[in-house]
Amino acid sequence: RGRRAAGEVVKFAHVLGHAGAITRLRRAVERGRVAGSYLLAGPTGIGKRQLADAFAMALLCEAPAGGDACGACVQCTRVLGGTHPDVLVVDREEDRRDIRTEQVRDAIKWFALRPLMAQRKIALIDGAEFLNDHGQNALLKTLEDPRGQAILILVAAAESTLLPTVRSRWARCNSRPSTS
Repeated sequence: RGRRAAGEVVKFAHVLGHAGAITRLRRAVERGRVAGSYLLAGPTGIGKRQLADAFAMALLCEAPAGGDACGACVQCTRVLGGTHPDVLVVDREEDRRDIRTEQVRDAIKWFALRPLMAQRKIALIDGAEFLNDHGQNALLKTLEDPRGQAILILVAAAESTLLPTVRSRWARCNSRPSTS
């Protein structure tokens, strides 16, 4: 699946396609007007996870330029190394067919804590189409009362796999493959 190797530079400038979503996310970073939750939905294999990683890095970067991460500051270095204490990635375990509700509850507990190193925390749920109804319902309270310094990013192959009550609470960024 769309996993990134530790150390692989992920900036908006390196993401292929997704022009509309990139413009929207960069603008949010530049203006400092970031929603509490985002849904990146689109077909499998088009780079949604890379887009989510670029957004997370831009949000945590100490010196973003043009809404994109610098790639060199302490925050970016930790994100790139996969060791940033304020970034949590939740995904389906290989031996499971869904993301366990307990994983979601653990993420919610983590999400409630103050950031350790950055100004905000970012939880990324990769493969949100694998969230069962209980896991999605567990997210509702967090979505209804977002913390000011916490951002939740959901990456899903199809928005239709999510409950209507969950879909209605996200800032959407539909992802489309590159046409080039």
